Amino acid sequence: MADPITERIVRTTDGELVAALVEITRSDAAKEVAQIHLGFVDGEPIRIARSELDEHEIIARLAGKASRVIRSAHLYNGQNQALVSVQRHIVRPANSEVAFYDDLTLNKQHFSGTSEEFIDFAAVVQTRLRSSVSIDLGSLIGTHAKEHFAAREEALNRLELLVGRQNEHLNAQRELLDAQHSKRLAELEESFASRQSDEDETYQQRNSDLDAREKALEERTKEVDDRAATHARRDDRKQLLETIKQADRLKLSPETTWRRGFVVVGYVGLLAFFVAVVVALFRLDPGTGQAASLIILSRIGATVGAIVTAGFFIKWLNDFASRSAAEDFKLKQLHLDVERASWLVELYFESLAAGDKTEFPTELIERLSKNLFVSEEHNPGSVTATDALASALLASAANLQLDLPGAKIDLTKKGLKKMGKTYVSTDDV
Repeated sequence: MADPITERIVRTTDGELVAALVEITRSDAAKEVAQIHLGFVDGEPIRIARSELDEHEIIARLAGKASRVIRSAHLYNGQNQALVSVQRHIVRPANSEVAFYDDLTLNKQHFSGTSEEFIDFAAVVQTRLRSSVSIDLGSLIGTHAKEHFAAREEALNRLELLVGRQNEHLNAQRELLDAQHSKRLAELEESFASRQSDEDETYQQRNSDLDAREKALEERTKEVDDRAATHARRDDRKQLLETIKQADRLKLSPETTWRRGFVVVGYVGLLAFFVAVVVALFRLDPGTGQAASLIILSRIGATVGAIVTAGFFIKWLNDFASRSAAEDFKLKQLHLDVERASWLVELYFESLAAGDKTEFPTELIERLSKNLFVSEEHNPGSVTATDALASALLASAANLQLDLPGAKIDLTKKGLKKMGKTYVSTDDV
């Protein structure tokens, strides 16, 4: 085990010593240093971790100070073993060389690195703390100068003790002021809490009053809204009835009128065509032979075509009239339903406004609202061309006589029906 290396260094101020120790701790060669230990004159020692060097209060206070109140300083590793120790001689005998020097000790046995790493670490320590060998000052400056410096060091020692006591007094005063401040702060917090409690009670009371006023305002607003809703319902009913009344004057749009006219013109044109053909064929003299039979059959075909065209035309006109009547009936029914529904709603709300707590009879509502806004589809039936032809022209006829050139055809009612059925079956095919 290696022995400690002890040397003497020129004594420096507390600020210089702390700055040197901090710089040594931050150097790359001092990676094993975990904390700085400072011992003070008549005071408790302080340990400063490596991670607290930038923010510790003692480091900031001693920076640049020319005091000498530090008795000892050590650099410890992680096992609380001193790697570097600086021991100051606060009580110095007169005419002694220790009045100008402090002891610097390097403990190699506590260093876990290699010898080369310890050499680098020692070089950093000795360079920063300015180590020097011991010399005999008496042989250089004389006995009287030596006594003078010894007396000066003694005065400095007393001054340092005085500064230490003054620091203790200042610390006591600071603690007293902190206690007074804490007491005053507690009193202010208590006063604030009491005042806040009173303000909270006042706030709760005002909030309750506002809630009551808001509730009264809501009730008043609801009453006004009910009245406004009644007028609004009646206005809506009036406007709806006006709209229905305008719809009573049923009028086709220009597009519908144009399409209907196109159909009418088509039917009339086709009917005129068949009539013209019939007239032309009846003016011809059939004569005899095969030509006569052809003309007779053409007359019959043209006549049937004219009759069928007239039947379809009558059917179409009947459907249009039926649909117009059905729509007019729906508008009348809608007018009555709106009147009934408005009366029923007014009856219900008047019952509520009167304060009747009993439930409105469901049976009465169902009875009064029966078939309300229920539209029954009335299908007048589809009138075929044969039906229209039979009802319009042939239904009341007992027989039909056709005077043809050179012949006369007499058809009874039974024969007409048979001809109509034959035409219907042929038309289906």
